[in-house]
Amino acid sequence: MHNKDRELSQPQSLTPTQWRKARELFYLVSEAPAEERTAMLQRFCAGDDLLQREVEQLLALGQTSNELFEQSLLQTLANRVGVSAADADPPAQIGDYLILKKIGQGGMGNVYLATKDRQPEAVPVALKLLQQAVASDFTRLLLQREYESLVRLSHPNIAQALDHGITSDGVPYLVMEYIGGLPIDEYCTQQRLGVRPRLELFLAVCDAIQFAHEMDIVHWDIKPSNILVTEGKPKLLDFGLARWLESSVADGLAPQAFAWLLTPEYASLERLSGASVSAASDVYSLGVLLYRLLIGELPFQFKSRFPTEAAQSLREQLPLLPQKLQDQNLNEDIRNVLLRILTLTPDTRYSSVAALTADVRSVLRSI
Repeated sequence: MHNKDRELSQPQSLTPTQWRKARELFYLVSEAPAEERTAMLQRFCAGDDLLQREVEQLLALGQTSNELFEQSLLQTLANRVGVSAADADPPAQIGDYLILKKIGQGGMGNVYLATKDRQPEAVPVALKLLQQAVASDFTRLLLQREYESLVRLSHPNIAQALDHGITSDGVPYLVMEYIGGLPIDEYCTQQRLGVRPRLELFLAVCDAIQFAHEMDIVHWDIKPSNILVTEGKPKLLDFGLARWLESSVADGLAPQAFAWLLTPEYASLERLSGASVSAASDVYSLGVLLYRLLIGELPFQFKSRFPTEAAQSLREQLPLLPQKLQDQNLNEDIRNVLLRILTLTPDTRYSSVAALTADVRSVLRSI
């Protein structure tokens, strides 16, 4: 056994709540550059040395082997917190669904390829299972809201919810349409698409977001990895952070509660600042997505993933955007669309996704 494994498996005094926080912190910090991780941990742990030490151990183990890390961490969680060993070794079946293999992993759970029918021609589905080790009222509500959101959203460019349930151990799961394919930016690169087909894909995503807004649902996590393209058709998925405009206060989930769960590169200034939920944040995220698809990089770079520091970095870099766009070989109308959509003040952006779509369609007619 590796020394790190022995070190990690020693009993510690972390409470179940601390372990959930350690796991969430691991997934947050592991996405940051290595040179930023110590500062991030110190900030988030706020003097909790035991918590910081545990996350540092998880990071060290995770760097040696992702598969080894996942097996060791989840078994350790089972031992320390007294949770089901199912978190370390997923059952062959969840509810009525036969588990085929793991196809995704996030801070709150895993996604499995599954089927309800054991016949070879059975239609595969994606089953998202909340990890029992991080199950809490907050994460359970997020999964429930994701299901309720998807049920309301029947659209050809949105992955459909098919079922949901609770395992025998009391862990909730969500069953969705399985979408193969690539993230939209990777698809555009692989297919060597020109500007026109990239804009057409973007418009299909806009149609899906506009439909969600008409149903009073804000996605709140628009980014390439949440838009998969298969056979030339984009599908929007992962409504795990979606918010309902009419219930943003009633459900008790304040915007600040999502601070650890945002993706700074695609988050609007008001989102980073913990402002109330609005469709304008999705409009901004679509602007970052469009920039990525057309230019191949992000409009802004962040030295820190802390929301307050990322917000300050955004303010400092915005004045440079016009010159950055001027240096690109882009149609002037496209540059004007990007300048308008990426403004920091919601009132100066497009008033809706429909208004943005109208301008992009106009651009298409001119190229």
